Amino acid sequence: MSTNGKNLQAGAVTRGSLMVAALMVSLLGANAARADEDCNWYALTSAKQMQVNTSKNCGQKGDGWSTDQSKHLAFCQANAPEEWRKAVQERQKVLKTCGG
Repeated sequence: MSTNGKNLQAGAVTRGSLMVAALMVSLLGANAARADEDCNWYALTSAKQMQVNTSKNCGQKGDGWSTDQSKHLAFCQANAPEEWRKAVQERQKVLKTCGG
């Protein structure tokens, strides 16, 4: 009887482990979806900042100054959120003080 009890107990642990694993996969999927949304926002915002740069004749060039959303998306996906948020903020500071 103790053998059956051990099997039942082991089965319960396995079911519990599967439930935890399923929850973790679900959370990871939600985090991935959130990351995709964030990076899409970053790419769109960055491209718009370049458009403002051009329209205000700010003359900014180089890394981060592009209308190519795929480049911005790749940057976002390769860097921590703190990095790409800082990039948006830095460009915004420049845009506030340039042009007319």
